[in-house]
Amino acid sequence: MPDQNRVPTRASAVIFRGKATLLQARRAVVDRKNGVRRFDQGEATAFPFVWAQISVPLWSKVEGAEATLERGKVHNMRRAVVRLDGVVVPAHQIFSFWKHVGRATRKRGFAKGRLLREGCLVPAMGGGLCALSNALYELALRADFEIVERHAHSQRVIGSVAVLSGRDATVAWNYVDLRFRAKQAMLIEARIGRDQMVISFRGQSARPTGSVDVTPRDFVPLAMVVDERGALDVTAHSCASCGVETCFRHDKKSVTRGQRAWLWDELWPEFQEFWQGNHEGNDVLLLPLDGAKWRAARYHFPLLTGQVAHFATFPTLQRAIMLRRAGNGGGRAALGLRGDQTLAAHYERHLSADITHLVIAQSLLPFLWRSGALGGRGFDVLATRLPLQIMHDRLDAAFARHPDCVSLGDFRAPCEIVEAESCALRQARRIITPHAEVATLCGKQSLLLPWKMPPRREFRRGDALIFPGPDLARKGTSIARAAGRALDMNFQLWDASAPNPLDGAAIVVAPSIIEERPQKLLLALASGVPVVASAACGLGAREGVTLVAPDDEAALSNAIRAALTLPVEPAVSL
Repeated sequence: MPDQNRVPTRASAVIFRGKATLLQARRAVVDRKNGVRRFDQGEATAFPFVWAQISVPLWSKVEGAEATLERGKVHNMRRAVVRLDGVVVPAHQIFSFWKHVGRATRKRGFAKGRLLREGCLVPAMGGGLCALSNALYELALRADFEIVERHAHSQRVIGSVAVLSGRDATVAWNYVDLRFRAKQAMLIEARIGRDQMVISFRGQSARPTGSVDVTPRDFVPLAMVVDERGALDVTAHSCASCGVETCFRHDKKSVTRGQRAWLWDELWPEFQEFWQGNHEGNDVLLLPLDGAKWRAARYHFPLLTGQVAHFATFPTLQRAIMLRRAGNGGGRAALGLRGDQTLAAHYERHLSADITHLVIAQSLLPFLWRSGALGGRGFDVLATRLPLQIMHDRLDAAFARHPDCVSLGDFRAPCEIVEAESCALRQARRIITPHAEVATLCGKQSLLLPWKMPPRREFRRGDALIFPGPDLARKGTSIARAAGRALDMNFQLWDASAPNPLDGAAIVVAPSIIEERPQKLLLALASGVPVVASAACGLGAREGVTLVAPDDEAALSNAIRAALTLPVEPAVSL
């Protein structure tokens, strides 16, 4: 029986590794000599024509150890796709799969998946990337590109339509590569959703014709193995399920199962209560800071007994220092985004291949979407504010009406961040929020949580119109002052340093254009003070609250009059 038909041995693996190392070194020298290189990324808007597109399922129905490697495969595709998305291949230049994906190592974020080697599907770092190279090869054929280099798999792989149809392209760092070129410049657009990978080739003009016609060669097995009955079998067996315990590659490790990770930013009591009612024993917790250790109430997360958490201490402290030094204008907002991006990048390093579902703070969402970390995963969003696109639209409209209010137009998030958040919100399984307007905008996606009411506070009643602040145009300070003058009421800014900021209050008014967490309004309601607020404050329709449109002085004045004519009892948590 030929050597290649026997069960793999350590000696054969060493010989294979030696041959591969020599081939890798030779390929590196040849590529340097021939100038094969990595190309830069560009904008998809400059390439409006779709030449070819393919959608590939990410997941196969497997169990046990195979499921562990399947998650590794999807994780590797997640890491690779982000390196291909947006790559512009110049006309007549050779595209190389490995020059763009790079070597699949643990340090670069890759995981173990299934890799075809010596006739077997073995657990290997970067395994499963052939699903991506298969898709690229299929697209190159459909777009009539010249195929410079392509290698078929040496064995049949169960479940791989590309292999069985002879339209596959295996890859192995770096000597087994997929390479092609086109007569016109083209852009690669690659995306991974929850269950599908979608890849497109885009051009600046209509699809080119007249390129080299390439017909995929028929499948020819290069090696064979013998099954238990002694019959020839050209199907590759997986080390995770073949059952050949005499093989040195036989894996006796325990099988892992999918996990869920919670990626937190500032801790809201509403979200804390939701977590306590929905967590599982093997959930991964990623927290900004150990609030108990640093005496930071906003990050004081009550861990359960035995609960393991990863803290992003340095990125969080760095962000806090930057924001403390900044003012209240656009510079502060820009620094905040930069800090959120750093925190998201830190968290991403803790997202292993076994994590299949995420619960994410909204502040981190656009950065995780752009990095590709959400690909192949389900995710929920802990929403604390309106989507950036809606916030921008409302601020733009307000600034057009009040061009003298510079703060209404001093900052907008970069377009790519806005677009990333919009795309991610559409793909989320659920939008979890206590903010009533956010829940309304998200419709069936939303899960509305009740606001946690603070304890009632005794205060001295008076005739003041209290504005919760800060004193910014987007909070509606101008029309609140104007309404106070029209009603001959004492206008009073919320004084957080006072023993009781509600002293002297007749009503609390918040006609905000945009708002996040209405803590001050909740305190007023709990203490029996009537509230007039815009829907943007997120309170929704509830006892003690009069909703009013923002930036409408007459409507605000009428709402205040109506609210003050009726006694208001303290609100209770719904």
